[in-house]
Amino acid sequence: MHPARLAAAVHDRQSNFDPSTGRFVVASSDATIAGVQYGRGLQVTPKKDFAPRVGFAYSMFGGKTVLRGGYGIFWNNPLTGTSSSKAQNPPFLLSQSFTTTFAPGRRLSDGLPPPPALNPAAPPSGTTRSLFDPQFYDGYAQQWNFNI
Repeated sequence: MHPARLAAAVHDRQSNFDPSTGRFVVASSDATIAGVQYGRGLQVTPKKDFAPRVGFAYSMFGGKTVLRGGYGIFWNNPLTGTSSSKAQNPPFLLSQSFTTTFAPGRRLSDGLPPPPALNPAAPPSGTTRSLFDPQFYDGYAQQWNFNI
């Protein structure tokens, strides 16, 4: 996981949308979406993503002919490692505009004004939001091969 996303998850700096209230729920140990408590992950936590892999190779007749095979289960969570993440939801990602004129008294060295304080109770605003189905389960594929 990307270090910034890991830090966001570890420090509860992520949120998911609650359609029953029309607001974003900030991660916490008792975070509740639509009356169901999901906790810090803000989604169902997959606990059955067991991914065994097994393979073999056998040299037939002690020469150049080899029998090979393998099997594995592979899980995929398309909601990780993308630009859409719960760490980029309100109130942690703000959209702000600054307008200025070339008036005397304004200096580049003065910098920009500080951003406004975070308000988790504020209604959604800005242009970037990612919504995650709290009941989403990872997809998987089974793969096998057999070669001579």
